[in-house]
Amino acid sequence: MAERLPEYRFDQEAKPNLVFRERQDAGLFRCIAMGRSSKPHAIYPNFAVTYHGNWGGEPASPLGREAGIANLRLNSRTVPAADQWIAFEPTENGLAEALEAFYEIYHGLAIRFFESATAELTSSKLLQLAISEAAATPDEAREGLKQCLAEARHRVDRLDHPAFLRLRDILRSAWTPDVSKEERQWTNRLCYDSLIAIPPANRAP
Repeated sequence: MAERLPEYRFDQEAKPNLVFRERQDAGLFRCIAMGRSSKPHAIYPNFAVTYHGNWGGEPASPLGREAGIANLRLNSRTVPAADQWIAFEPTENGLAEALEAFYEIYHGLAIRFFESATAELTSSKLLQLAISEAAATPDEAREGLKQCLAEARHRVDRLDHPAFLRLRDILRSAWTPDVSKEERQWTNRLCYDSLIAIPPANRAP
């Protein structure tokens, strides 16, 4: 990766995947999460565009979009897990061939996915409003947010944290006819994830 895709920074803290990130404009990240399997011998790369700077291979919505290689090949969200693998012989040459297959997929399919996902994310009025409002929320206003979610048994629809309620009211007031039903259904999760993942604009670097 360092030789072929040097623009991606390796995240040494991310586990269990090998995660590489490239920072884009306006707070977005292009990410590659490389999963590994010893039986069968395979790698399974997952690609994402997200506003979450600590994304590690999990579902990226609502702050991003992710796709595996089979999703890109078949243009489908639902595919068998085994179709996401790049299998290889357990030798140095076998792994090298698998990585060459990965680079071919990256340049042939992933780049287009990154571009389309970026366009989708940056055109979402609700998402952009959530990011803007989260960035304007100071750290002290977010204190206790994770604890509050635990007390709500991880049900975001039951959260009563003031910062969450404030952002939820703002987003709900922005529900216009052009905001899709799916986006409205994601509103609670979008509020929580934005407050967790988007740092305040005035936070010291």
